[in-house]
Amino acid sequence: FLGTSHLFIMASVAFIGNPALPSQPQPLVVGTSRLQPPQLFARSSQGQSGGRGWLLSCAASVAALIKMRKGSDPEKPKQPPAAYNLFIKDFAKKNAMSPDTMKKAGKEWKSMSASAKDKYVKEASKLRPAYEKAMKKYVDSGRKDLWMRDPNKPKRPLNAALQCAMDNQVKPGDAAAFKKAWTSLTAAKKAALEKQYQAETAKYKKAMEKYEKSGSEEKWKKQVGLKEIEDKIEAKEEKAKALK
Repeated sequence: FLGTSHLFIMASVAFIGNPALPSQPQPLVVGTSRLQPPQLFARSSQGQSGGRGWLLSCAASVAALIKMRKGSDPEKPKQPPAAYNLFIKDFAKKNAMSPDTMKKAGKEWKSMSASAKDKYVKEASKLRPAYEKAMKKYVDSGRKDLWMRDPNKPKRPLNAALQCAMDNQVKPGDAAAFKKAWTSLTAAKKAALEKQYQAETAKYKKAMEKYEKSGSEEKWKKQVGLKEIEDKIEAKEEKAKALK
């Protein structure tokens, strides 16, 4: 179950609508990609309702979109291989790789003694400090945040229910508390939050109109290398259409 500190924010950014109100959110459209919104307060895989399925679906949709449209930042340090991966690398040198061989490798790894695995564990441990240092530099430089979004792009306001959850410091992923926080509000308070949301949304739309005319997004995409990635994706999509 996802429990990141940005779960409510992700849900708000991903879909326009209020999870505690009857209106359904609109599908998220980016470029030629379209993600349908989940049903509000959908049932979870365990068959229990109450918002958990909706929150999971929103977070999963956002994650899928980011991976589908952006991939990984080419400047992000690559995570070093784990001990098992290092073992597989050695195993592959001695065996022709195939699905059956991989099963054999997995069984051999499980049967290995701790001392036999220690060689790979130590090797993997030696690679971690350099990676962690590179990652700290990557994050501190601001590149991570820059890759995720244009810093000049206006931020979408939280809708009424999500603002209520934030105001009540509802723990991310706690669907029961999320629902309780909203349903416990008086009609007047709900109306006030909705009015606040509508006012902020109006400001946001004006800011977005100005932003879209500024050309800032295209400059940002070129700066981080996203434009090149999107062009390749579009080219593949066009090629696939032509083959149909």
